[in-house]
Amino acid sequence: MNDIFFNAATSVESRPIKEWKKNGNRIVGYTCSYVPAEIFHAAGILPVRLRGIETESMSIGDAYFGPYICSFPKCILQLAGEGKFSFLDGTIITPGCDSMRRLDECWRKAGDDYTGIVPSFFYYFDVPHKTAPHGMDWFTEEIK
Repeated sequence: MNDIFFNAATSVESRPIKEWKKNGNRIVGYTCSYVPAEIFHAAGILPVRLRGIETESMSIGDAYFGPYICSFPKCILQLAGEGKFSFLDGTIITPGCDSMRRLDECWRKAGDDYTGIVPSFFYYFDVPHKTAPHGMDWFTEEIK
């Protein structure tokens, strides 16, 4: 049992993800807890939180972001450029910070140079940062 948890914690594409995909099911990766994963579960889609594990180089991340950006989005871009997220049917980028906001732009640009790294469903899920009524209306529309 511990092996299952260890594999899930240390692998980008763990055994349960591989089995889900092998059975013909869809998978969407997302970058932040702002994404309501329950919507994907309800649609029979496995939501997978993107993590920067298994990164061994920053050559792609540094080329598109530069050296003075947080390593988390750079690791995600690095893994995408290396094809390690090829199992994804879609990706949702959420702007939890400026570096993550730029991940959307950098990943799309890297897609010009690294064929096939941008999934066919690639969405920038913007979220309000205040709970004013107009912000909640905006968030409701974004979820729809």
